[in-house]
Amino acid sequence: MVSKTERGNSGGVSSNASAMTLVNAAFLAEIKDSNLQYEQQRMVLHRLVHPQNPDGSDGPPSSHPGLDDSATHCRKLCQAIREFRDAAASHFALEDAYGYVRGVSTGGLWFSDRDRLDSDDAERLVDEHPIIYLRCGDLEERFEELLYRGVRALAVLECMEEVALFLKRIETHERLERELVCRRMSVPSKPR
Repeated sequence: MVSKTERGNSGGVSSNASAMTLVNAAFLAEIKDSNLQYEQQRMVLHRLVHPQNPDGSDGPPSSHPGLDDSATHCRKLCQAIREFRDAAASHFALEDAYGYVRGVSTGGLWFSDRDRLDSDDAERLVDEHPIIYLRCGDLEERFEELLYRGVRALAVLECMEEVALFLKRIETHERLERELVCRRMSVPSKPR
């Protein structure tokens, strides 16, 4: 970030709205690399939804061997979602507190177009945190209701499909955050 007087009127630099969300890329990267509980709980949930094929690839939820005992599998999924939700709450709290700086006044400063785009991306990603957290609660309630009303294999399978879609959304969220960190640190992003 440079002030208008330092930068002049060279191309690619423009004034911005009065506030931005900035990324503290070093802290955000550190949170992602060191908060293993979040990633571990996400993988537990993934394994409960996607069985492994003999070749090591993920199979569809409908082929999961745990569906032979739907009630037990439903309890495991409910517990895994609850534990992921708790891990996500602390993970997102750390990211929101140390990885992002919201509402930064831009009074008198000029930012590049890339800075403004990254700020917009950061704002969207931070806004997704409570949505992901609340969706965990919704999914947990669905599995608890199945347990209460009586487990049917087809209903468990439908919920597992929802969890599979939810996990894709989280994977996309995490990929976008990592790409944002890499851009802010000016390093090529690595697929995860």
